[in-house]
Amino acid sequence: MPQKLHTIIDKSSLTDIEKSEWKTLLRLAGPKVAQDILDIVESNPEELEFLTKNLEDKIKAIGNPDNRQWDNIIKEEKEYLRNMG
Repeated sequence: MPQKLHTIIDKSSLTDIEKSEWKTLLRLAGPKVAQDILDIVESNPEELEFLTKNLEDKIKAIGNPDNRQWDNIIKEEKEYLRNMG
């Protein structure tokens, strides 16, 4: 994981558990994914909070047979992307 990304994660307002989860995920995902995440959060570290919530929501939705949860995740993602541009 790039040191700069490690620093952004450490300085974020995420909980210690969330920080640890990110570090584990990025180690498993590899350097390309870590660089992609760095590209997103480098200019605005608060993006890490959205990505964290989004990832946590998806993990919770995996075991839920109710598609409304997935619909809400997609709706939030679309809104997020519209606001980025």
